[in-house]
Amino acid sequence: MDNETIAADFAAWWAAEGSGLSPRDGEDAEEHARRVAEIAWKNGEYKAQFPKSVGYGGLEPLVITQESRNQFTARRGERYADGLCWEELLGVVAAATMPEPRPCLNWLRTVTEHDAMFSGRNPIPET
Repeated sequence: MDNETIAADFAAWWAAEGSGLSPRDGEDAEEHARRVAEIAWKNGEYKAQFPKSVGYGGLEPLVITQESRNQFTARRGERYADGLCWEELLGVVAAATMPEPRPCLNWLRTVTEHDAMFSGRNPIPET
């Protein structure tokens, strides 16, 4: 991880969480610094369990492109769903951001999986 990424991650954490951590009543500066450092340490431990090659939460970004007035493609890494209408796109976005299990994400398939599906062979089970 480069220094710019570390600085951006820290800035995001500070804006969302760190700057709101005021000293508690009776807490001296050292106790306060230790508490804030412990929270940051635990956040780092949580993030460390995910692969370094993907974003926070272990997931690549979900990229949405509009192909026409009412036709969309949702892509995450090499998996994609194309030819989606607005409602289908919302389903994919909802499924991509909800806790597991997320059966709608089975719509995101590789080129090989799409080809197999349309040729009558389904290489992945539907859930």
